[in-house]
Amino acid sequence: MHHELEFLSNEVVRGRMTRRHFLGRAAALGLSATAANVFLAGAARAATPVKGGILKIGMDAGATTDSLDPAKYSGVSHVFTSCWGETLVRLTASNDLDPRLATEWSSTPDAKVWTFKIRKGVQFHDGREMTPDDVVATVERHSGPEAKSVLLSAMRTIESVKRDGDTVVFTIRAVQRSSHEAQ
Repeated sequence: MHHELEFLSNEVVRGRMTRRHFLGRAAALGLSATAANVFLAGAARAATPVKGGILKIGMDAGATTDSLDPAKYSGVSHVFTSCWGETLVRLTASNDLDPRLATEWSSTPDAKVWTFKIRKGVQFHDGREMTPDDVVATVERHSGPEAKSVLLSAMRTIESVKRDGDTVVFTIRAVQRSSHEAQ
């Protein structure tokens, strides 16, 4: 039975058999769905990665208009795409900043200029290493004149973004206060 399951799981990994068909065959051999999935997961981990394919995900509250394009996704998509994308820093449950793509950050005393040192060695899915230029390009994509990003209102607070060596420097727009707030 072990050899048969090994053969069948390899067929799934090679794309020659569906997972559903594998589970049916495994059940016919007397395996529970849980045991069959464990066996299949082991074969998938051992397989050489293959470029391409289709990833099907079911999400509660998802919509047909959801997109994997970070400049277009909604809150539901953001939760899912955070599995493979990252931010400069992340706010923790205790309201501390946790470094992610940025290893260090600082601001001027008036908080108008923020500088983020970008982590080295981060690779994109195609193997290319991320650079500070990629961070600048992402910010510009989310805030440019043609942007339709869900982050656009937040991005409008950024006056400029530029690379400075291995850092990215953000200049924040002055906040206009109403006469009521100024008092």
